[in-house]
Amino acid sequence: MKKTITKTVTLILMVIMAFSFTGCAELLGIETTEELPTFKDFEELVAYMENTANGYGYMRGGMGVPEMAMAEDTQAGDSSKNSSEGSYGETNVQVEGVDEADVIKNDGRYIYFIAGNRLVIVDAQDPANMSVAGKIVLDEGSGFAEMFLDGDTLTTIGYTYDEMPLVNYKSEEGEDILPGRYMPVRNYTFAKVYDLSDISNPVMTREYKIEGYMLSSRMTGGKLYLVTNKWAYFYMTDGVVRAEDVLPYKYDSEKDEDTTMIAPDEIAYLPNPVDNSFMNISVMDVDSSKAVQVETVMGGGSTIYMNTQALYIVKPVYYFFPAVLEMEGSSDDTTSSEAQEPEEPKTQIFKYNLTANSVKYAGTGEVRGDVLNQFSMDEYNGFFRIATTLWTENGTINNVFVLDSNMNNVGSVENLAPGERIYSVRFSGNTGYVVTFRNMDPLFVLDLSNPSNPKVTGELKIPGFSNYLHPVGDNYLLGVGVDTREVYTKDENGKEIVTGFETGGLKVSLFDVSDPYNPREVDVLVIGKQGSYSEAQYNHRAFTWWPEKNVAMFSAQINNSEKYGDWNSWTEGAVIVDVNNGRLALKGILPAAQEGVYWSFYTPSRVTYINNAVYYLQYGKIRTFDFNTLQMIGELQVADELPVPEVDPIREPVEEPIPIPDSDDNE
Repeated sequence: MKKTITKTVTLILMVIMAFSFTGCAELLGIETTEELPTFKDFEELVAYMENTANGYGYMRGGMGVPEMAMAEDTQAGDSSKNSSEGSYGETNVQVEGVDEADVIKNDGRYIYFIAGNRLVIVDAQDPANMSVAGKIVLDEGSGFAEMFLDGDTLTTIGYTYDEMPLVNYKSEEGEDILPGRYMPVRNYTFAKVYDLSDISNPVMTREYKIEGYMLSSRMTGGKLYLVTNKWAYFYMTDGVVRAEDVLPYKYDSEKDEDTTMIAPDEIAYLPNPVDNSFMNISVMDVDSSKAVQVETVMGGGSTIYMNTQALYIVKPVYYFFPAVLEMEGSSDDTTSSEAQEPEEPKTQIFKYNLTANSVKYAGTGEVRGDVLNQFSMDEYNGFFRIATTLWTENGTINNVFVLDSNMNNVGSVENLAPGERIYSVRFSGNTGYVVTFRNMDPLFVLDLSNPSNPKVTGELKIPGFSNYLHPVGDNYLLGVGVDTREVYTKDENGKEIVTGFETGGLKVSLFDVSDPYNPREVDVLVIGKQGSYSEAQYNHRAFTWWPEKNVAMFSAQINNSEKYGDWNSWTEGAVIVDVNNGRLALKGILPAAQEGVYWSFYTPSRVTYINNAVYYLQYGKIRTFDFNTLQMIGELQVADELPVPEVDPIREPVEEPIPIPDSDDNE
């Protein structure tokens, strides 16, 4: 039987009262065990997959005959560091003490820059005379995605693949079955660790790869936490499901000669499965020769939150279809079950405590609705807070739930802003901030000091919305988002009524939240016209806060024309905003690299700093500017230039205009 067996996995649904802001509401919880059960063999895993909720097309029709063919404090970091040589920018992270990977890293002397299958190390100490100090180049077919930097240890995350041999299977009649039109491959996520003692000659000290695609990664205490998903693809050319086609493979240079398959009895499964995928949590001590520890669970994740004590992985759940598994004591006639009726969308939360060398499953919780991103989650004083939007037949509602360390729901605020959805969330100690939007932008302030009785203390309604919120000291929030204005028409009586909204330029807002009962928008900057945007709206790592200067920096695409489709009016530049004495001032917009420079590998733009110089990384170039004057003082091309194509497919006019749907068009 299974290593860990539970006779029943029970879903407890507690419906307490109708929704209210401060009262009890529908609280959900899942009964869990100390450890997740694992599969006893491949046949049992296949049976589980056949009965999983949200089964995909290749599962619904049956899978043939299985064949075992074995081959703490969560305040954001200030994105800066002071050293004896001065200050420099670091990656903007959600939780202090937990690093997040990015396409660039900065240590105050060198800037590390990812470019597809190349990683370039630039000596940036003298902003007027930068030079390439080192390079790492991968083989064709592999590429870097992001990296961590800790002293002289560089840990890179990327992608690669192995080609699988073509096999001609036999049909039941004995005829050859030719393989499909595409070469079968195994796609891997890798982690390569480099010693930078000699910056001109980085040396790879270890390599790890695991089949699947990266969900996210974190690093704390010298350990890499890599979370990946692998869909249960298999070819089943001859009607046989083979373990080597389904189960994930991994490789650890510290102990393996070649890739090895993760066995079924090493794979745990979750109650109420939601898809046929494998989620792998790999933990690597990057400065030791210890083998990578891997926790493999059937059922993938979608978003993670991590602090220095625990890792939380969430997954949206739209249906509850119990897996058909032969439990201990069950009879043969009890191994089938009909699917339940679809229920409202929910989010399952899987908690893992961080241990000395790995992670340990600590429980499962569940809440109504779905999260926006990692900032929808937070843990403080042992309580986990999560903000969700619930989509119903009658529209949307928004909620904030509080769970204890055992993943039991203990409090909630529900029915926030009916008809709207969450656009951004930020938690700070005992306070939560939630931005929703439909036509106006309500900013809600929540008092979370009593986990069993969270409540809304303040609300502010303003035009536009913020996609990202960044704390500035104890009393202010900086928002980056979009400006909007309401659209009016007149009814039959000549009275103006709101019929919708239209978007404007890129909006930077400063909120005074010193009084939780009376939040105020004290200043606003609107940059560009309709359609202007920044990656910082949806990727916090593209946002840089310079605490010594009280300055926010991010790259933006800016439309300077009232006409959205006038492509000649668009420019790209690095926006620099002063935040002082409760006011915003646009210090300047650094110009983009020379127009027409194309790079063979796309890398997002970033803005960072060392001492008094601003470094703008874009199109394979690093350009430096004096902070005081904003005059360019240096430039370095770190990647090959490509000729400008004769026809730009993005800007080439079309023969017929593309209709723009109305703002209330559901499609």
